[in-house]
Amino acid sequence: MSSWDEQYFAEMADSAERGEFTETGPALVGEEARRVTEAQFMEWFGTADPEKLIRQGRPSKERSRDRGKGASPMLRVRVPQEMDRAIQELADSRGKQKSETVRELILAGLRHAD
Repeated sequence: MSSWDEQYFAEMADSAERGEFTETGPALVGEEARRVTEAQFMEWFGTADPEKLIRQGRPSKERSRDRGKGASPMLRVRVPQEMDRAIQELADSRGKQKSETVRELILAGLRHAD
C-alpha cells in the first residue's frame, strides 16, 4: 500500500471515529446492490456499462450539443507528486493513457461511495 493510501485510510478512520459518517439505510448486497448501482449510473451518466464510461472520454462538441448536455466537464485537481507518479505507473503498466486510468479510478471510487 502506498503512503497516499495509508494517509487516505487513516483520514477515513479518523472521520469515522469522530462520527462524521452516518448510516443512510440498510446495506445493499448482491443483486439488489447491482440493481441500485446500475440505476444510479443510468441517472448520472446515461449508461450503466462501465466500459463505455471509462472509454467515452470527452465527447465532441457536436455530440455534446446533440445530446443537449453541453461539453463534458474537465476536472482539475492538485495531487501530491507521489500520487501523480503512481497514477502514471498504473497507466503505463496497463498500456493506457493517464486520463483513462484516472476515469477508471474515479469510477471505482464512485462504486464504493455511499
